[in-house]
Order: sequence, then structure tokens, then C-alpha cells
Amino acid sequence: MQDALLIEKNNNKPLPGWATDQLLGKLDQILNDTDDYETGYPGFGLPMDFELIKIRSGPLLKEIIQNMQTAKNQKNDFKKINFYSAHDVTISSFLKTLEAKTQIIGGLLPNYTATVAVELWQASNVDSNFIQEESDDFLVQ
Repeated sequence: MQDALLIEKNNNKPLPGWATDQLLGKLDQILNDTDDYETGYPGFGLPMDFELIKIRSGPLLKEIIQNMQTAKNQKNDFKKINFYSAHDVTISSFLKTLEAKTQIIGGLLPNYTATVAVELWQASNVDSNFIQEESDDFLVQ
């Protein structure tokens, strides 16, 4: 129900009379709290569950890291960019895996059009690599 109302509101369509801004705000909060709880973030009196966070997005993070290692080791013989398409809850889980969700999007789910870019950089003055992660207008290193 929350998704349907949000889409209608974002497209300037008329909402039912009972769908007040206060109700929509409460529905958003319930959805965000539930998503956080289901994916391992603390909530409802329970602590953070790192195992659940790993289970939810660990495979995606593992693939991204493996692709970065391959690109680093094979230099010119490997594609330099990989794209993944995902739902808002998957992006939220991925940011939780990096411990960056709160810093980047606060306590909310990302917008439907959200994008996360993770880049592998090599510093020119040292023999090491680091990742740079960007999401919307925020940057985390």
C-alpha cells in the first residue's frame, strides 16, 4: 500500500482523502523500521545482527570485491566497469554491509532511482588501493 501511495503522490495523482501526509509519514517510518529490522539493523529492542547483514548483501559485496581484484591483477585484460540493477531494499542492505547507510541516506530507504557507485582507486604515491563509494550527493571514503 505504501508503495502505491508513494508512486501516486510522486506523480501528482490524487490520493484518497484518508491518505494524509501524517499517515504517509507513519507508513514510511514503519516500512523503513521493518526493512532495517529484517536486514539486521537494530530495532524493536534488538541489537544489530551482523550475520543477517552478511547473509543479505555479502554475496554481492563478495562479487564486487572479486571483480576489483581481477581488474587490479589483470589490468588491461579485464573489463573496467560492472553494473548491477537492484531494488531499493537491496541498495539499502548493500549500504548496511558497508556500514554506510546511516551516513548516506539516514534512516530511510533510498529513492527508486538511487544509484551507488563503488570505485577502485590506486594512489600514485603508495602501493595500495582504496575504494571510493558515492551515492546520490554524498561521498564516503
